[in-house]
Amino acid sequence: MPRFRTPLARAALSALGALAPTWGAGAELAVDTTIAITWDSNVSRAQLADDIRADGRIDARSDLTWRLPVGDTDDAVQLALGARGGRFDRHPRLSYAAADAEVAYWHKPGLGLMAPWLRVSARASAEDYREDTRDSRVLVLRAETGRRFSGRLDASIGYLYDRRYARHDDVLVPGISGAVFDIAGHTGYVQAAYALTDRWQLDCGYSFRRGDVVSTTHRNLAIFLASDAIGPTGAFGPEFFDYRLRGTTQVGNAAASYALGDRASLNLGYAYGLTRAAQGLEYQNHIVSAAWAYRY
Repeated sequence: MPRFRTPLARAALSALGALAPTWGAGAELAVDTTIAITWDSNVSRAQLADDIRADGRIDARSDLTWRLPVGDTDDAVQLALGARGGRFDRHPRLSYAAADAEVAYWHKPGLGLMAPWLRVSARASAEDYREDTRDSRVLVLRAETGRRFSGRLDASIGYLYDRRYARHDDVLVPGISGAVFDIAGHTGYVQAAYALTDRWQLDCGYSFRRGDVVSTTHRNLAIFLASDAIGPTGAFGPEFFDYRLRGTTQVGNAAASYALGDRASLNLGYAYGLTRAAQGLEYQNHIVSAAWAYRY
């Protein structure tokens, strides 16, 4: 199990300590809760029709967030603690529970509604699945910048590094790692939002990720040759195996949100993902979701 007590973590804590005397008295506290229903056309992330498995799930999450102003500027430090979980319908071994902790810094170099902003953040998570081989510790580092172009339109661009540390290494093939979910990747993305009315908002985005991906299939020579980790799984039935390989994933998404007053909203979303890897391997998936979000 990895430890996050690294020199980087100690430096972050020292920085927070140095900033503490400058935090204003106007700290904001918020609780965010989301309940979502999602359908994924390819939760196994497989290429062949015989391996593709679709499923629906229900997710719930809640986050407690402190936003702490820094001095007399628009800068702020944001601290968040959260819990989340998901229950899959057809493949319950994919169900999970997780805890998150995040620290972020917001910087706005200019004044006014149209001034650009910059945000950097680090999030650490512990994820526990019904299938133990998927249990992980996760670290996500992110940097993004954006601005509002009018009273209705805003956009942002960002980069994130994700690192998942697998808690199990069940070797299946001698000489090949069994830590399939020990993965890392680099992602660049763009997002935009447009307010149609005071209640309706449209969002869209695109991301490009290069790094490790996990595909679950029956025995397959092509994916075996392309993989650098292989592990057993019972999530999709007998004779399935998890394979880790390098791949490039592109995702396009669109969503519509309707405000239910000042604190709640209903959100409908669609995303299409396409992943390509070595040996001509390719898989795609369609994701449709509906969510209710509430902030207190």
